[in-house]
Amino acid sequence: ADTCSMACLSSSECKGSCPVCFAAKCQQCQSDSHCQTAFGSAKPYCKRITATNRECRADTCSMACLSSSECKGSCPVCFAAKCQECQSDYHCPSSKPYCKRITAITRECRADT
Repeated sequence: ADTCSMACLSSSECKGSCPVCFAAKCQQCQSDSHCQTAFGSAKPYCKRITATNRECRADTCSMACLSSSECKGSCPVCFAAKCQECQSDYHCPSSKPYCKRITAITRECRADT
């Protein structure tokens, strides 16, 4: 039985794909280690969806952040309070060397400008 979003007091009450009690409800994770154990490299990052909701994801793109230390995978930069691919060309790989401004607060690495 899956316990996702069920109210809890401890992780012993949580089962299935949401084995962690965090913010008084059963969730997939509280930290990356929970995701790495459950999903391996397929979904290794515990992504903050809201202040009280966490899910395991393949990357941290669009996750709310306060610093780049929270951002991992293909979106390692915290810019405009969310994890993104880049803030400047410096962050982009040689295959997509240009950090393009998509909107005022969104940036992506692109092959050309």
